[in-house]
Amino acid sequence: MTILSKVFGLRYEQGEFTPTYVPVTTNFDTDPTYDQQDGDYVRIGNQVFVTVRIRTDNVDATGAAGQISVSGLPYAAIAAYHAAPVGFAGTFGTDPEYGTVISGESRIRLYKAGGSQLA
Repeated sequence: MTILSKVFGLRYEQGEFTPTYVPVTTNFDTDPTYDQQDGDYVRIGNQVFVTVRIRTDNVDATGAAGQISVSGLPYAAIAAYHAAPVGFAGTFGTDPEYGTVISGESRIRLYKAGGSQLA
C-alpha cells in the first residue's frame, strides 16, 4: 500500500486486495477454486477505483442462495449507490454486464442485462 497525503489537498492511496465470489444470502457449501484472484485499487480523496481479475473453472453453487457478488473490496461504500461497469466476463451461464455497490457494503453485486440479479 502506498499513501501520499495531501496531494493537491486530497489523500491518495493505492494498494492490492483479494477479491472472492460470494453469494449475498447464503454461502457456497464448498469454496470456489481460483486460478486468478487479483484486485488493485486507487483511492483519491473519498473516491475509490478498483480493478478486479478473478478466474475460476470450479464453482459449485450447492448451498448458495441469493445474488452473486465480488467481495473483499478495500473499503465499504459510504454513499447510497454506485455503478460498477464490467469490462469482460466470460464463461458465466449469463455474463454479468454491470454491478452495484450499496452503502455500507464492501462488495460488488453483479447484474445481467435488464437489471436482473446474477444468481
